[in-house]
Amino acid sequence: MRHRAPEGLRAAAVQTDTHPGFMTDWQTPLMVLFTQSQGMSVLHETVFENRLVYVPALQKMGCEIEVFDQCLGGPACRYHDTNARHSAVVRGVSRLKGADVTLPDIRAGFSAVLAAAVADGPSTLRGVHHIERGYHRPFEQFVSLGLNITRQR
Repeated sequence: MRHRAPEGLRAAAVQTDTHPGFMTDWQTPLMVLFTQSQGMSVLHETVFENRLVYVPALQKMGCEIEVFDQCLGGPACRYHDTNARHSAVVRGVSRLKGADVTLPDIRAGFSAVLAAAVADGPSTLRGVHHIERGYHRPFEQFVSLGLNITRQR
């Protein structure tokens, strides 16, 4: 799949939801895309309570993301009266830098690989077993996309 944005990427507000809504699994790569979009984007997670667990790794790479326990970007959800941090505001365009990050789960792993691909300088991703467990031959596929990956033992 290829797309172009000749005039650059623009900010957006997205709320995850169950089918037929915007899938929660797609919000991790979308968060990285938001960091490269002009302006302030909002992501409101309504499906899983702790889905934004990957944000600290992206912040370490230079992503300007702030996480909130309020419902942003859509109507109140089932987390509106909890302390669950389930909404994020993303400022773009962020210049990302390589970093040493640990991946807490498969979705976080995918977002970190995307951020590392955009970042200036090398990144070290720890916890890649999450990616290996969830994708078919991920290292070969990332290399085929032009990423320079070195596997350390």
